[in-house]
Amino acid sequence: LFFRTTHRKSKNGDFSGNLNPIFRFSVNRGTQHITTEIELPDGSKQFFQSSKARSNYFDFLGKGQKVTHRTSILIDDEAFREKLEDSFLLMSENSIEDSYTFASSLNRHIEQVETDLGESGIFPRFPDRIPGRLGHKHSRKFFYGRSSFYFGMTFKLSGLKKFLETPWTEIERRAQVLGLRLKQDLFEAAKIAFLIGDARSEYEALSKFFTNQRNSELYPKLLMEGMPETLFERFLVAQNPAFGNIQIRGHTPLAMENTLRTTSQSMGMGTETDRTALDPNAIIKSFHSSRDELGRTVIHFNLAKTPEFLYFRIQPMARRYRHDSIEVIAYNRANRFKEGENTLLLDPASSDPLNKKLSSKLISDLTYVMTMGYSQKGSQWGFGASQRFDTAGFYPRPTQDQW
Repeated sequence: LFFRTTHRKSKNGDFSGNLNPIFRFSVNRGTQHITTEIELPDGSKQFFQSSKARSNYFDFLGKGQKVTHRTSILIDDEAFREKLEDSFLLMSENSIEDSYTFASSLNRHIEQVETDLGESGIFPRFPDRIPGRLGHKHSRKFFYGRSSFYFGMTFKLSGLKKFLETPWTEIERRAQVLGLRLKQDLFEAAKIAFLIGDARSEYEALSKFFTNQRNSELYPKLLMEGMPETLFERFLVAQNPAFGNIQIRGHTPLAMENTLRTTSQSMGMGTETDRTALDPNAIIKSFHSSRDELGRTVIHFNLAKTPEFLYFRIQPMARRYRHDSIEVIAYNRANRFKEGENTLLLDPASSDPLNKKLSSKLISDLTYVMTMGYSQKGSQWGFGASQRFDTAGFYPRPTQDQW
């Protein structure tokens, strides 16, 4: 049995147009702030994540180009207090996908990659035109085919330390060159949080400093300038028929990234594509809720087979509540759940760990969605089922910070 509790705050904006078959475009913006607590048999871990992403796509007569950027911050609470190098990660990721690349576009992509990485001479520059066909004296444009670039840089704790030791006047000078507006109070707050090992305060200051701002793709350059190359890492994977495959190092996932990824994949009921296999026999025949005489919610579900593992997720419907979703994987110890009718009593005072965990974040007079599924063996999950339920006055009223 392990638990994963997530508090997620998201902001997204999308804009698109479609004039088939001639022209299509879309613009996507998104910011996420996530606090994740994972309880494993060997103890609990808390992680803070923040990311800002931007994506632009257009397609004209089947010739498309997509450019994306993401700036992310990840902090391991316990390891940060101990000042471990892998307790902090700032990553800037960029990708360019161009399905119909002429030289002008290819050289423009190359220029952007080398500028962002701060390293020139990675690629050659390609001629825009080639000699004309036999019998023609004029040159013509050359089509270089499909191209793709994935590139960026990462900074760990030593890189953050070096940046926070930089005088504010120097930070301001760099910002003016890049056309950025910075807030000194956030920078100073991040310095103080670093000194005392306060991961949450560090995360709050840096997420506002980096990922909450416009032009977040320029912020890694603030760190890179004047920093020894031993304190940050570049990565690049690029492909085009003209230059083949070019790769400069690659980011090696840190232990905290692997922990988050592993628990996310284990809880792969959220999306169908996360499941490694599908068990068509692991069916939920019925799924509904009721209330007992005290106003506690009771979940009823009828299983076609006896499960080995069960997945549960409870999430409030109302976006205005900054409320944590609860996700749980439960091992069916001693066949507590079996083929046929089963129940769960959502009581935060329960002595049963599963009942208590699932109901620990419930508040009164809200509508929730509960999603569940089960597997008979390992990660071979059956089809999930969802059910809405309303909480009564038995549960606590929302506190001020939940609004």
